[in-house]
Amino acid sequence: VVHQTTAGGILLNPVRFNRVAGALLGSVRADHGFGAADMVALGRAMSGVTPASSEFASVPVILPGVPVKGSGSTLRWDQPKAERLFATLREDRPLVAHRPKRPGATPVDVDPGQIRVHVLNGTDTAGLARRADRALHATGFATTGSPADAATPDVRRTVIAYDPVWDRSVRSLATALPGARLKPVVGQGAVMQITIGADYAGVRRVRVEKPRTDTAGFGAITGDEVVCPEGGTRSL
Repeated sequence: VVHQTTAGGILLNPVRFNRVAGALLGSVRADHGFGAADMVALGRAMSGVTPASSEFASVPVILPGVPVKGSGSTLRWDQPKAERLFATLREDRPLVAHRPKRPGATPVDVDPGQIRVHVLNGTDTAGLARRADRALHATGFATTGSPADAATPDVRRTVIAYDPVWDRSVRSLATALPGARLKPVVGQGAVMQITIGADYAGVRRVRVEKPRTDTAGFGAITGDEVVCPEGGTRSL
């Protein structure tokens, strides 16, 4: 949700965000009296929040499970670790060691060298796809090196077509092409197709980062590392 609302410009569009707020309130439990206006205010306050700045953890448990007569196998909290976890949350301390920002290329999770892309020119500007292909290759992406013209020359906004199983990889590619629209295509395969539109303003340099470290042993991860296993989603 954070990724879609921040990347899609929803927070900047009051009408669209009101609709999203109403949909969210119909799907989650909220405090009594918490309405769409509160959700809009919360959304504005979260305008700088990204998936990477959110954290996820589970209460530590003792493994293996403990058999209970009449109930089967059960899990019990690891009380010392659980108390440390809740103390960390109460004191508003991070569960994951966030890397300091460094100047230069924008950090991404997936190595661009593992992301295969094919570039099409959706404009009437000659050679634009080749320039984009070279720029993407220069920042590390595995381009096909054979850019071509799209079916139509009047594409206004750059589009990245990708197979949903590569949902983490496409986020790295989208970082290099700010403002590009993501178009999931089931069964497309490993090669992502970029159709350059009239909004193309160059490629942002990116670099892969080492994984964050769990500072307190809670198994915590950040939101951009969360991968839903449903539908065979892969870690790349």
